[in-house]
Amino acid sequence: MALIVALGVVVFAVWLIQRGSDSEPSPTTTPSAPLTSSPLTPGSGSTPVATQPTVGPLSTGAQTPRSKLPTVGVADLPPSARDMVDRIRAGGPFRYAKDGAVFGNRERLLPQRPRGYYHEYTVDKPGSDDRGPWRIVAGDGGDLYWTQDHYDSFAQIIEEP
Repeated sequence: MALIVALGVVVFAVWLIQRGSDSEPSPTTTPSAPLTSSPLTPGSGSTPVATQPTVGPLSTGAQTPRSKLPTVGVADLPPSARDMVDRIRAGGPFRYAKDGAVFGNRERLLPQRPRGYYHEYTVDKPGSDDRGPWRIVAGDGGDLYWTQDHYDSFAQIIEEP
């Protein structure tokens, strides 16, 4: 656990250094609130799910889309999707064993990146008795994509001022 925390501090420090070297001023960021409980893996009784590595930073404030996909603001997502954005930023914890698995982009709807760049995360849909069709796909560069129809379409998630 200490190694994960140390790695997180190093990644954050590198990100701050790179951000500080930009010629344009950076928007102010607000840290995500910490999670107060660890969700459990379905059917496991009481085994907490391990956290996953954090993807690259998602900037706050106005964000230029990195794709030609439609966009959706974080505030416009369902509450469970907003919660998942916070969990992705924090590196977990995640409820399902498949959360954080490599997303292959076989549909080729997201920008083309090397295999392993994208990772998928389940978003709980109210009333669904399984993992349902809602997902967020996170890129290693901090880009996030929302699908309500299990990868038939995507919108890029952006922060709005």
